[in-house]
Amino acid sequence: MGCSGLLMLGLVLNVAHCLEIPGLGGEPFLEVTHNITAVLGEDVYLSCRYLGESEILSAEWKRQIKVTYRILAGFVNNVRSFGRDGFSAPNSITNLTVKVNVSSVDMEGEYICEFKSLEESYFHKVFLTVAARPDIQTLVNTETINGTHYQSVLCSAVGGRPLPQISWLVNGLPPSDYPFTVNVSETAHSNGTSTLSSILGFPTHLQDEDSVTCVVQHPTLPNPKLTTVRVETYACGSLSFGWTAAGPDICSQLQPGQQMGQVISLSQHSPKTQAEAPYGLCLANIQLIRSRLPI
Repeated sequence: MGCSGLLMLGLVLNVAHCLEIPGLGGEPFLEVTHNITAVLGEDVYLSCRYLGESEILSAEWKRQIKVTYRILAGFVNNVRSFGRDGFSAPNSITNLTVKVNVSSVDMEGEYICEFKSLEESYFHKVFLTVAARPDIQTLVNTETINGTHYQSVLCSAVGGRPLPQISWLVNGLPPSDYPFTVNVSETAHSNGTSTLSSILGFPTHLQDEDSVTCVVQHPTLPNPKLTTVRVETYACGSLSFGWTAAGPDICSQLQPGQQMGQVISLSQHSPKTQAEAPYGLCLANIQLIRSRLPI
């Protein structure tokens, strides 16, 4: 886009992933990169080339900050090249291709490349969008409430921009409303990024799978990020206990909610004959907790 009225009316063409800005004779004056998205902490290239015939005396990348312009890279007097604030020095006075280190979300915004000749100035604006790739973190917590063993799996997408999306898979399928619960929270950070946290909760004895999967989707990830987390499950079994008449009543001591597992049912057998009189028998069906193992 040039300063003259004819250039302002020029047709913008999309060629080879660039914008070509036509001049007076229909030939392009500028070839510029599309508006692009960069990832926080990584490098991105901004390209702007002058294709005309006029002698270029100076060229620069600049950005408007409030009412002033800050020059970031370019050539002065057709001789000396420079770059600052994460911008590399450009290739040549007619090729303002620069490598930019995206060190802050504040670098998001509009940038202008400009070439100046004796007769005219030619410029174009490029908008740089800054995205931040989230860090995926998981944590498993357990608790016993009123004799029932519960687990909660926390999955956090930390420091994302824009806000990530989190979903869950249990045995390859989204969890049902019962017995599962999902609670989501969002935290905004001062650096312009956000953290999304999702907690999948369930009672252990109603969940048969030994793992659950957190699925994170974000524009900086080429594919959804799947993180599988091991959880505890129950294994059912029967246990028999014997005691003497003088000993403790073991059946009465087995109560739901013990750390060893969940007591499903109890049956007590009293002695029937004189020979059995000193003894008793307790049969218990118990769900034993199988601890989670690393994947």
